[in-house]
Amino acid sequence: MTPNEFYALPFISADYWRRHHIDIAIEVLQLEGVDYDPHRLEEFDSDRLVVHEKLHHDIDGTRGVSLYAFYLDAQPFALMFTGGRGGRDSRKAVITNATLWCHARTYALSVMSAGLKPKDDIVAADQEFTDHFYGSRVARFGDGSVRLVAWHDVNPLTKNPVYDRTKFDESFDALIRPLGEKVGHEQAIEVFRSGVLGDKIDVDIDLGDGKRIVAVSVVDGQTFAHVADIQGKHYSWARQGVEPRMLGPASLLDCYRDLDAGKDITLDHAYVREAAETFGAEPAAVLEETMDFIKNGGTSMAERIILRMPRDVRVPETLTSDHEVFTLGYMVLDNPDLRRFCCDGYPDAEQARKIAEMAVDFDRRISGGELKSPAPSR
Repeated sequence: MTPNEFYALPFISADYWRRHHIDIAIEVLQLEGVDYDPHRLEEFDSDRLVVHEKLHHDIDGTRGVSLYAFYLDAQPFALMFTGGRGGRDSRKAVITNATLWCHARTYALSVMSAGLKPKDDIVAADQEFTDHFYGSRVARFGDGSVRLVAWHDVNPLTKNPVYDRTKFDESFDALIRPLGEKVGHEQAIEVFRSGVLGDKIDVDIDLGDGKRIVAVSVVDGQTFAHVADIQGKHYSWARQGVEPRMLGPASLLDCYRDLDAGKDITLDHAYVREAAETFGAEPAAVLEETMDFIKNGGTSMAERIILRMPRDVRVPETLTSDHEVFTLGYMVLDNPDLRRFCCDGYPDAEQARKIAEMAVDFDRRISGGELKSPAPSR
């Protein structure tokens, strides 16, 4: 039989495509993957697209074979054979009028899309809505350019860039790449420094494990150490470039500058006085920790200072390990400005709230025997 002969057969049943035949209509019209609200199709459908069931053969009560014909504005344009359980095991579509098929597809798509709303949040085009995605940050540079950069290349408090990897790449290509495999990390120090932004001083502090601070800078009132990883052969050491880390307020730069010049840090240094006052710590303890931190790195200054202070009574005694982390959370809740002294600005107010809640939860679970009390830290 020809398609026209099938079209001419009387129908067993006839219904609009949106009701009982939506699945085969989507397949015939190639609409798979289109999002739609099945409960709103009738609201926007004008009954132009109709499906006739022309033939049916029941095989065993579960499986069967059927033939359907599709009509747009009463004009036939396609046939569909279905077979198996619920007509889902085997299907074959035959298009007899491509023009009508295109019109039918456009019509069905308009019905399915009508009234559909985005799943994602709707944001005004002039509203600030994000500055980060998948660990990267959006940053505006002094030349007017906007770039996606590594999270540690921006000031976590102001979102302004502290390191320019484009400048690093340009210097690397100009100075290092022509040297081929002969180059080592010593020759690359200036290349690493080329991307540092803000008021900076060049230093060379060995932190061990192949890591060196090659520069310290101030951007937006915060001090950043620019750490290069010099491990590996040939170009592998340059793969990550420099990782800027926010260490504290701008006054910390003077400590680095004086130590690099062979001068002593004293109780009169602005950072020592500022940190001692902000944390309520002994200036002598802050001075001692500052000198060790600059020379050796390691635990952040905020946690170092807290470890030299009396234990905060808000941190449960059951938390015998890392109590300085929980203390810092409580202190930031009391004084959000304390973030200026925290490594990479952590924790912010929301993170501090979660840390405080975690302290309460751990205490409850340890006291109830659900968790063992951790081994004491220093």
